[in-house]
Amino acid sequence: MKKELMKQAAAALALTTTALFSSCAPQSQNADTSYLEANEVQNSNIVGGQLAETSYQKSHGIVQLRVKKVLKVFGKTLTLSESICTGSLITRDIVLTAAHCVSSKTSADKVDVLFGLTNVKAPTIAAKDWIINPAYVAAPKEGDTAVQHDIAIVKLASAAPADFQLAVLPTEKTIQQLLEGSKLTFAGFGITNPVVRDYKKDQNGKPVLDKNGRPQLVEFPSEGSGTLRKVSDMVVTRITSDQKEITLDQRGLKGACHGDSGGPALLKLQDGSDIQVGVTSRGTNQLGNCNESVIYTGVFGQLDFISKAVAAINKK
Repeated sequence: MKKELMKQAAAALALTTTALFSSCAPQSQNADTSYLEANEVQNSNIVGGQLAETSYQKSHGIVQLRVKKVLKVFGKTLTLSESICTGSLITRDIVLTAAHCVSSKTSADKVDVLFGLTNVKAPTIAAKDWIINPAYVAAPKEGDTAVQHDIAIVKLASAAPADFQLAVLPTEKTIQQLLEGSKLTFAGFGITNPVVRDYKKDQNGKPVLDKNGRPQLVEFPSEGSGTLRKVSDMVVTRITSDQKEITLDQRGLKGACHGDSGGPALLKLQDGSDIQVGVTSRGTNQLGNCNESVIYTGVFGQLDFISKAVAAINKK
């Protein structure tokens, strides 16, 4: 038992000294599994967008989540990794986000919610609890196109700043304005470069294989995470019949990427107001790049989970 604890401590220290810092990612679940296991949480930021103003953030209740995974060894707490996600305030002390932001093989041990455009001097409130959708599928089988239910709520230890308004969720009436071809606005704290990795190629342009015969990958540095940005005119290409997932086109090299996970997709109604119709879930590119399509969890299709989870977490 002691030897095992020592192994865990050594592994934790190794991870800590490499300063592992990454962001929750809307990446393809079909990416090379050995690579993704070695890089458990990937980097995510609005691509091709613009800086958001404080007034925009507060009027839509958009927040940043800092998720720390820790290991307790010999009475000490070691931080294994820290990642960024995005969320929306839906009550004075509850944030809506993606399930994958607060659920993994080594569960997230500490979540802080930041109420600022960046993490610099941002008012911060710790999370005291969270609930993920029990139907959430963390690792679907290859080719599985079923809904993944990637949604969660986070309970704050105290009420959010008074000047932050609540996100407006859809109703049976307002969701009728969400159609294929509708244009949505994304907001998030993710990276700004849509391509984060590619296959390594030789001088003839052929993929370089590793000793197991698999293509080697080249990692590109990520930029821009930790600052709130927004991007408009993202076109809806598909809505599931149960309104639980929304797919949008990102081939124009703009949209959501790593770090925007859990952030809002906003639909402007005919009266000029915004409602949150989606929560950033994942991309469709097998390498985790953000240059194909992005899938959002549909908020309207998850209203039953949201209402039950809010009631349950408030009883604790």
